[in-house]
This record gives sequence, C-alpha cells and structure tokens, in this order.
Amino acid sequence: MRIGKDQLIVKALHAIEDVCWAAQRGPVAPTYALRFVLAFLFEHGDGRREGFDEFWRVVTDADNHHQTSESIANTVRGNNANREAYRIYRAVGVNRSTEMMFYPAVRGKLAAEKQ
Repeated sequence: MRIGKDQLIVKALHAIEDVCWAAQRGPVAPTYALRFVLAFLFEHGDGRREGFDEFWRVVTDADNHHQTSESIANTVRGNNANREAYRIYRAVGVNRSTEMMFYPAVRGKLAAEKQ
C-alpha cells in the first residue's frame, strides 16, 4: 500500500511540530532528518523559501541574543519557531490547527500511559 502525498505532508508537519516543542527546551540539532522534512515540504509548497530558511535558523540557533536567562532564550526560540511554522503551513496550503500543534504532547501522553 502506498502512502499518498497529502498523508506524507501531514506527517512532515507533525515532525515540524515536534521540532517546535523541542525548540522550547533549547536549540535543536541540525540533523539530516530536519533538513529532509524542510526540503520535502518546500518541494510541495508555494516556492517561497523564506519561512523554511528562517525556521531552520531559529530552531538551530544556540545564541541567546542577549536574553537575561536560558529560560527566556528558550521561550523566545519556541515562539519564533511557532511563527515560522505558521509560514510553512501556509506555504503548503494547510491550516495549522490546535490538534496539529498539540499532537506531540498528546502522542507523548499516550505513550506514557501505555507503559
């Protein structure tokens, strides 16, 4: 059975949500998996690259940009990641719902309950 393009886009957007949650705890490692997800979504987007580039820059940036604490820097990073995630969603023509935004938290809670 083949997975359709729309399903793959949704799965890639779930990965973006995982990165947004991780960015709230600190800089995200610049992995090939993250590069692949961004490249895949860009390929299926509207051709504007800025949101994808900015998302990469924001989530992987370890500089606290003169924030007074690591906690504030992480909050700013998480907020900026969410802002750029909205741009990515718009680029691929999907509305970002609260269901999508909280998917990582729900998935984590369900996994914990299974243990």
